[in-house]
Amino acid sequence: MRRGLALLAEAGNREITAFRAGSFAANADTLTAVKACGLDVDSSLNMLYPYSGEDVRAEGDFYFPRERDGLKLLPMTVFRDGWGSLRHAQIGACGVAELCHAIENSADRNHPCFTILSHNFEMLRAGASQPDRVVAGRFERLCRFLGENRDSFPTAGLRSMPPLHDMPRDASLADVGRLATLRRFAGQAARRLPF
Repeated sequence: MRRGLALLAEAGNREITAFRAGSFAANADTLTAVKACGLDVDSSLNMLYPYSGEDVRAEGDFYFPRERDGLKLLPMTVFRDGWGSLRHAQIGACGVAELCHAIENSADRNHPCFTILSHNFEMLRAGASQPDRVVAGRFERLCRFLGENRDSFPTAGLRSMPPLHDMPRDASLADVGRLATLRRFAGQAARRLPF
C-alpha cells in the first residue's frame, strides 16, 4: 500500500484518503495496514461476500458504517430486493428503480449513507469494447435522479465524506418493492439481446 501511495504521489495525486480491496477481499490485517498508511477510510467490506472481513465478523456485522481503531469503515450498502433477497448496491447488478427506491427507503430509515459501487467496465458489453446501453442508461438515470434530488440525497466522494452517525445493532436494511425488482429482471433480459 505504501508503495502504491508513493507511485500515485509521483504521478501527481498526493490526496488519497481511502482504500478498497479488490473483490472486497479484505481482513483485519488489511484494515490495520490501511490505518498504518495514514488513510482515513476503508470501503473494502461487503457482508454478501463470505470471505470479506471474515475475521472481522466476530466484532459484529458491517452493513452500516462504523469506526474501528480510528479507521472509518464504509461498507458496501446492502438492501433487500422485491423478493427479500439481499443485494449490494452496484450499478451493474441492480435496476435503476431498485437503486432509487433503496436510496429513498434508506433515507426514510435514517441510515447514515448509501454506498454505491460501479466499475468502469460495467458500461461495456462483456468481452467487447461496445457500450452496454442498458447499464449506461441505468447510470445516466441514476445520476439524473440524484441530481434532481440533491437536497434530499447529497452525493459525496470519500475525500469529502461528511461525519456519519452509528446505527443500532438491530437496524433494518432498506428494501424495495417487487415491481422495481421485476424491472431489473426485464433489464437483464434486454442486456442478453444482441445489438
